Amino acid sequence: AITLSAFNKEAKAINDAELEKINNPAFSYDAKIEKEFDLSKAPVDQHLTLKVGAQVMLCRNDPSRRWANGTLGTVSKLEENKIYVKLEGGKEYPIPMTSCENCKYIYDKKTKSTEKQVIGTFIQYPLKLAWAITIHKSQGLTFDRMNLDLTHGIFMPGQLYVALSRVRSLAGLSLS
Repeated sequence: AITLSAFNKEAKAINDAELEKINNPAFSYDAKIEKEFDLSKAPVDQHLTLKVGAQVMLCRNDPSRRWANGTLGTVSKLEENKIYVKLEGGKEYPIPMTSCENCKYIYDKKTKSTEKQVIGTFIQYPLKLAWAITIHKSQGLTFDRMNLDLTHGIFMPGQLYVALSRVRSLAGLSLS
């Protein structure tokens, strides 16, 4: 079951602890940053460490529609420049790196049009560890089994409703 937490720090601690339990070699993948890119706006971590068997979430829709942003899977094979993930349906796919652009828009008064100018890019595998995620990241997702970690409470009105509405049935819900 995935754990939902109100805080990034708690979700990270759970993910790090679960990754440590896996007795397989770790592979690390660093993002490529070109020109100007504010890392606080990156869709995934700059540094990604995975092991075969790690539970992950895909953080980008697949153009071929094999998965969507928020799909869960398990890392099935790791190579120096390749990551394979087995999705919940049992199919395994290589996950390509994707890029996120930092754009600036310039308005031309003469032509009365706006021109997009790419001033930087962030290129990384669109994955994050997903034994635990934040309630915010879970919006729009649905789980059969879910643990809601309320150890340190919640901090925004409506957060509890969002969290509880992610699980399909009360039978699939546990609280901590």
